[in-house]
Amino acid sequence: MSMLEHLLADYRRNHDQWSLKERTEHEAWMWAQVPEDERQQCDPHHRLGDWLVKTLGGARNDYNLRHFLNRDGTDALWRRLEAKELSLNKAVELFREARKRADVEGTPIATAVAITLDEYEKLPVTRVMDGIPVRAKRPSRLRRNTGAKRKKPRRSKHKDPRVLRTRVRDEVARYAAELHADLDSSTAEQLLGELEVDVNQMLDDHSARVGRAKINAKRRDEQDDALYKSISRRRFNEACRTRNIPIPSPNKPIDLTVAKKAKRNLVRAYHPDLGADNESTRAAYDAVIKAYRLIEQYAEEAKAK
Repeated sequence: MSMLEHLLADYRRNHDQWSLKERTEHEAWMWAQVPEDERQQCDPHHRLGDWLVKTLGGARNDYNLRHFLNRDGTDALWRRLEAKELSLNKAVELFREARKRADVEGTPIATAVAITLDEYEKLPVTRVMDGIPVRAKRPSRLRRNTGAKRKKPRRSKHKDPRVLRTRVRDEVARYAAELHADLDSSTAEQLLGELEVDVNQMLDDHSARVGRAKINAKRRDEQDDALYKSISRRRFNEACRTRNIPIPSPNKPIDLTVAKKAKRNLVRAYHPDLGADNESTRAAYDAVIKAYRLIEQYAEEAKAK
C-alpha cells in the first residue's frame, strides 16, 4: 500500500473524529503525495479542491476556503470555527484583512489576526445564520451613498430638514470618494467613518444655532408687539421727530400721507443697500421703520377712540 492509499484509508476511517484543522492538515498531506501527472488533470485554478472533490466528494469551495486558512498564525480563527462563532467565509475574510494589516503595520500575522478578531467581536450581532452569529456595523450613510447616481431632487415648498441632510451627505460622499480613490480600503473606510462623525456634528451644531436664532427672533417680535400695544404721547412725539414731520396737536389726527412721504425719503437716505452699509446707517434705518410703525399704531388708536 502506497503512502497516499494509507493516508486516504486513515482519512475515511477517522475524519469524523477530527477537528476541522486536523482534517485540513491531513488533506494537505494527501495532496503532497499525489503524482504530478494526476495533478495536471485537475482544474488548473483549483487543483487541490478539484482533486479532493473527485477523491472524497463534498463541496470544492469548502475545501478551497479551509486550505486558504491552513497557514501559520491562524489558530485563533480555527478555534472560533470549531466553536461555531465564525462561518468559514467570514474567517477567510478576516484573515485577508489581517494579512493587509500585517503588511501595512509590519506586525506578525498572529498579532494582526488577534487585533482583527478583537475588532470584529466588538461589533453588534445583526443576524444568525445556521446557528452562527453574524456581526456587522451599521452601514454609513456616507458610504451607502458613495458613487450612487443621485436623482434630481424635487422642489418643494416645505423643506424637510432630513431631506437637506441627505443631500449634504450625498455631496460629501462624492467628494470623499474622489479623495479616497488612491487609498487602501481599510484606511479609506476609517477616514470615511471619521468624516461622517464630523459632518453629523457640523449639521447638529448648525441646527442648534438656527433654533436659537429663531427663538431670539421670536422674542424680539414679542417685545416689539408689546411696545406697540399702547402708544404714549411722548413716544408718538419722538417718532414724529425721527421722521422729521410736524407734531399735530392732541386733538388733531396725524396725516399718514405726510408720514409715508417722510418715510420714503428717509429710507432712501439710510437704506444699507443704497448707501454706506455700517452700524450707524443700519441703526438710523431701523429707527425710521419703527417710528413709522408707531405713527400708524397711534393713528389706528386715535380712530378707535
